[in-house]
Amino acid sequence: MVACDPRVDQEDTYLMDGVTDIHDPRVVHTQVNSTYDGDDQGVTPYDYGNISDTSTSGADLGTGVYVDAHDTTYPHDNIDGGIFLTDLPAVSQVRNGSGTPSSCSQFVYGNLSQYNTSPDVPGITQAQTHTVGGTSGCADSSNLITVLHSYDTSGNLVSSTDGDTHLGCTIGSSSYSACATYDASTYDTHIVGAANALNQQAGSVYDPGSAGGFGQWLTSLTDV
Repeated sequence: MVACDPRVDQEDTYLMDGVTDIHDPRVVHTQVNSTYDGDDQGVTPYDYGNISDTSTSGADLGTGVYVDAHDTTYPHDNIDGGIFLTDLPAVSQVRNGSGTPSSCSQFVYGNLSQYNTSPDVPGITQAQTHTVGGTSGCADSSNLITVLHSYDTSGNLVSSTDGDTHLGCTIGSSSYSACATYDASTYDTHIVGAANALNQQAGSVYDPGSAGGFGQWLTSLTDV
């Protein structure tokens, strides 16, 4: 048999514990089914390979009972424009067998203000989690815990604000829960400073000379 599609759509696990027949009622059987590109929004149907559903059922859960992890994406497919962001989740939910969400989160990218818009950059600037599950709870924007992120022009994460808005470290005149600075001499690839909401700071030093691997080796670390 030749498989035309190499992606796994069903995985079965059997806990035998000495039993030799997988159909024995003492065997714990778990089945995981995956569905692809079932909730790609804003585009014509296309095979991006996004896992939209992962359903888990098992003999120990009971007949007809399963847990479903569901992702919604808004692919941005613009090859001529140099943008191919097709696998970034916009909404993630965990649902019961009836399709009712027990948890739900949504993600906003770049300078966008809404999760249900195709992203232009891959960095998450707002990660929002609902405190109330259920169909009505996940649709209510008033029960969101929001975590904020910002990035520099190289795409490095430079600041975060947690869901309780703990502020302490600063970048310019603004305060954040976490801050980071990067070494410009190595193309902003190494963190040289980090601070938390209590403004407790840590610093790293890289030597641009041959003794320091021309800026690639960590030569000292300070934790205050």
